Amino acid sequence: MINKRNCTGMLLCLMSSAIYADGVLADNGLWHPVVGLGGGIAITTNLGQAQTFPILNPITDEFYTYSPTARSQIGGLFEVFLGTEHRVLSNWIVQGGLAYSQSGSYQAEGNFVQGADVGSANQYTYQYKVTARELLAQAKLMHPYHDKFYPYVLAGIGGSFNHASSYTTSVPSFLTFTREYANNTSGSFAYKVGLGMDMDVTQHTRLGLAYRFSGLGRANLGAASIDNTRVSGHLSQSNLYANEVLIQLTYII
Repeated sequence: MINKRNCTGMLLCLMSSAIYADGVLADNGLWHPVVGLGGGIAITTNLGQAQTFPILNPITDEFYTYSPTARSQIGGLFEVFLGTEHRVLSNWIVQGGLAYSQSGSYQAEGNFVQGADVGSANQYTYQYKVTARELLAQAKLMHPYHDKFYPYVLAGIGGSFNHASSYTTSVPSFLTFTREYANNTSGSFAYKVGLGMDMDVTQHTRLGLAYRFSGLGRANLGAASIDNTRVSGHLSQSNLYANEVLIQLTYII
């Protein structure tokens, strides 16, 4: 005769094996909350954009031509992710949620020429800082491998809020006809694609390494002025891009 107590114990063991298959919590019919924290580096590929502001009034105006010199910059990267994950079919896991990321300050710099005409023009240097921020709806499609590893592809879309600030030049202070620019935060569409690998560390945590390519959107300085008088135009960049390498720790509840 089969002992009821033994049957109950066997059933609980089978249920526990199904729930905790594939290392970290596998599909037991539920969406599992996920929290992720990551850090790494981001390398811009096209920081700065050449621009020219022509003479509009030959009597009072000068021309200004800006040429960036440091288009690749490395900054620190921080990211936090809140979402859920669920097993689909038999060998795939979908993870989705919101991701907020922020870079350290990139240093845009270059040379600019100003003058009433080519013969009287002078060349100086300029620089300003750009801090990139993104808030994206982000998703991973993962395929468990050997009950421990989770290679995945990633995609995200949302918005960026890039802050450009601290514009300075090498122009002597007594030359008052040089353009100055205010600080500014620009909001625009942003996206991210990438691939990576997560690995079980404990029953509820994974450690991962990823590469992502990010379209960070606009990065614009604010209003221009000459000797505290507002003038038209501002230094702008329509699209800023970055290659990112991120190490992430994920906790599955």
